[in-house]
Amino acid sequence: MPVHLLPRMSDKKMLGIRDPADPYPATLPPAREMLEAANPNLDYILLDDVLDGTTTPDAHYYRGREEEILGITLDWLKGNEIEP
Repeated sequence: MPVHLLPRMSDKKMLGIRDPADPYPATLPPAREMLEAANPNLDYILLDDVLDGTTTPDAHYYRGREEEILGITLDWLKGNEIEP
């Protein structure tokens, strides 16, 4: 989500997940800091670096990590009392 849209949603809980192997600039610092500043209700999760610093466009789509993303998302929804 573009940073400039987040303040409109600042009263809503949001989950952000980033794979450190994602090479796209919008997911790199300082984007995280800008996202967190734009919405105090944002929970930002940085996944473990399973590719030891290597980047790949597939990481932007969480290819190979779908189960992990699903688990994180379901846990976050339950923890925030949001019906999946």
